[in-house]
Amino acid sequence: MDSGGPMMKLNELKTKLESENFPNDTFSLDGSTPKFNDGAYILSRGGDLWTILLIDKGNRIEKFSASSEEAACLEFYRLMKRDIK
Repeated sequence: MDSGGPMMKLNELKTKLESENFPNDTFSLDGSTPKFNDGAYILSRGGDLWTILLIDKGNRIEKFSASSEEAACLEFYRLMKRDIK
C-alpha cells in the first residue's frame, strides 16, 4: 500500500545519518545500545515490528513502533533531526 508520501529504507536512513554527520554514539540501527549516551535513539526490529527506543538514564523507553520499515525509518530520522541536531 503506497500512500504517495516519502519513503525511506534502513540503508537509506544509514546513508542519510552518515552524510549529515550525526555522531555514531547518538544512535543505533541494529538494536544494540550505543556506547554512550542518554538521549541516544535505537531502531530495533523484532519479527514484523520496528521499534524506536530512547535511552533515558540507562533505561530503554519505547517512542514509536510500526509494522512498516519505511514508517519507522522516517520517524527515526525525524526524531534525530529534532532531538540530536
